[in-house]
Amino acid sequence: MSHVANSFLTDATNEEWNTISPELRAFKDYSNFMWSFFTDEWLERASDEDFLWYFKRYFNFQGCLVPPSTSCRIERSVINTSQIGLNAQTIELLPGSVNIIKISDGNLNQEKTQKKVVLFVHGGGYVFGGASHAGYLCHVSKALNGTDILLVDYTKAPQKQLPFQAYEVLTAYLYALFHWNIPSENIVIMGDSAGGGLALLFVQLLSEWKDKTMVISPPKGLVITSPWLDLSVSGPTWQTQRKNDILIKELFAKRCARMVTNTSDPKSQKNSAFSPLFGTLEKLPTHIYILVSTNECLHSEIRTLINKLQSVGKDWRFQEHFDVHKSKNTTNELWVVEKKFMPHTWVNFVGVFPEAQIALDELAHVVNAWFSNPH
Repeated sequence: MSHVANSFLTDATNEEWNTISPELRAFKDYSNFMWSFFTDEWLERASDEDFLWYFKRYFNFQGCLVPPSTSCRIERSVINTSQIGLNAQTIELLPGSVNIIKISDGNLNQEKTQKKVVLFVHGGGYVFGGASHAGYLCHVSKALNGTDILLVDYTKAPQKQLPFQAYEVLTAYLYALFHWNIPSENIVIMGDSAGGGLALLFVQLLSEWKDKTMVISPPKGLVITSPWLDLSVSGPTWQTQRKNDILIKELFAKRCARMVTNTSDPKSQKNSAFSPLFGTLEKLPTHIYILVSTNECLHSEIRTLINKLQSVGKDWRFQEHFDVHKSKNTTNELWVVEKKFMPHTWVNFVGVFPEAQIALDELAHVVNAWFSNPH
């Protein structure tokens, strides 16, 4: 009897089993076991109250898999929009306050000497997550030589719907620009899953900014890992990869999409205010890094985004299927890391299986090069 037959990975091939690490095999078994409690029947029939109660605890438990290091500093605070130093016209367009979590693991003097920051937008279907990402972001900060991570703990659905959360991210970005006085070329925005989609929604919002009293440049780079880009949940890999994706399920995504868009109509959910796949791609940051697995349900929409980016007319230096030794200075960079057999947002699980550490090391190599390159 093969190893695969003794695993919850009923659709795994021997190629997959022999390619991934033992730790990742165990993680996939664990994830499939956890999802066995949330059947399609339960996801269809559960009340919103039950859905929120159970999955809030599920995401909190996932966060415990990657605890913060003892050297990591985590500080909660609230941005009051009126204190950023903006004109009254701009303040009226923004939420009154935004919750943020500042995370850093490294040089205590980094903020003063280098003034670089990563603005992070977390995943969780727009409904869950936040502080549960802290452990992972401690690893990100350390990999980026102690760079401060500014986690935007945006308001969750169903309390607020899109595009409100995009304006919260905008507020945090303006805070970094005008309160911390960090130039845009020293800011990278990063997001995973729904947070990756929200990060792209933010830069699209920024590109359409109508306030003529101030010029706001986009951040230096955009890093999106397994981003959720089409909230209609209609891409073909929602079906073809449904048995291979161990971290997100179609009915879970549809429930979250309804909560954050206030509609169940797929055509309405394709509105560019909700789904950045259908928004403008003309004025994005000059440096973009996309991580995606061929085994995840979001694969088709992420590939569509990559194809669109290559057709918008920018002279991208395109690097696909990562080779860490080929990074060169250039004005426009589009990095695509597309790998087989990896789970959704696998880079988040540093310390759980070695493939996550490899992904973070590769990502950090590129982002550190962005920060050190003035162009």
